[in-house]
Order: sequence, then structure tokens, then C-alpha cells
Amino acid sequence: MAPHKSSNLDPESLKGTILKHVLDVVDSVRGKKALVLDPSLTGPLGLVIKFSVLRDHGIDKVYHLEQGPLTVTHDKVIYLCRPLQRNAEIILGTQSLYVCFRNQC
Repeated sequence: MAPHKSSNLDPESLKGTILKHVLDVVDSVRGKKALVLDPSLTGPLGLVIKFSVLRDHGIDKVYHLEQGPLTVTHDKVIYLCRPLQRNAEIILGTQSLYVCFRNQC
């Protein structure tokens, strides 16, 4: 077996790349907006970007993606979540319909 090569991955470079991509998405929506965040991304995202930076780019409020109605007072909302079916169902508001169908209401 060949010896394992050490990775030349630069954490600061990776952090900068992630920051750029997140801000590109945030800046693609003009004006004040809300961010709905998958709770599992809160910690990792917090290592890369601070709320003050998001605020400077128009994010007024951050919400966690969770079941139930989301009371957002903003006209513009950005969702940042993992690509999971349950997250899509929550965003689309179909989770309760699926549960109802499976239980045959």
C-alpha cells in the first residue's frame, strides 16, 4: 500500500471560499432579508461567518428551519439547509400532508 500523502488543504483558504460563496448567495437578493438556517449548519457556518457580516449584507434576522409555521416578517427569505427530503418538506409545507397520508387521516 502506498504511503498516505499529507493534504495541502489550507483551512484559511477553504474558509475564504465558503465565505465568498455564502455572501454571493446572500448578495444575489437585494435589500433586507431573512435567513432560514438548517440547525445542523449553525455551528459550522458560525466558524466561517459572523452574524455582523451577514447583517452588513442585508440579513436582518436568522431563523432555524423547523416544523411548524414560520413567522417571517420579511418579503425576502433565503433558505440555507442540507439537501434532505425532510428539509424540503418543511420548506414546502408538505410534511403534515405526508404524515396525514401515511396515517390515512
